[in-house]
Amino acid sequence: MIEPVNIFIDTEFTNSETPDLISIALVAQNGESIYLEISDFCKRNCSQFVMDVVLPLLGKDRCSSMPYSSASNELMRWLFRYEDQGVCILYDCQTDWDLLVKLFYGDLPDWIKGRNSYQMIDRSQFRHFFEVRGLAAHHALNDAHAMAFSFNDPNEPVSSNCGDECSDQEN
Repeated sequence: MIEPVNIFIDTEFTNSETPDLISIALVAQNGESIYLEISDFCKRNCSQFVMDVVLPLLGKDRCSSMPYSSASNELMRWLFRYEDQGVCILYDCQTDWDLLVKLFYGDLPDWIKGRNSYQMIDRSQFRHFFEVRGLAAHHALNDAHAMAFSFNDPNEPVSSNCGDECSDQEN
């Protein structure tokens, strides 16, 4: 049996209470990645944290910006390269998974599964990733790469009680 490809996801979103997608990144275990920024999210819905920390990190790559309606097709096109193997989307915050499912209108193919990996992320390695590389946290692509870097044993079972734990900050 072929093992599914682990793909790490991170998103940035407007606020914790009523999150709308701002950006999304997927990083495969082989290092391939996709990063998209949503051009038509409502900035009025952003929390102060998002306005101060997340929004200044956006817009560095015009090619990654697109309307919400286009992002689903772009992500699915990227994911299809792994269809034969299957995909395990690893997330450390339930909102990341929820926003991905919402982006696909609740209709994910059966070869894409989700798994909460919060307890499998070595938080000291996660922080070390940013320190060594001088990258900003709370940027979806950087955070997804940091998750891949700090991921522990992929065969370790995930505890069923870590469903919606998020890191210290909102996103």
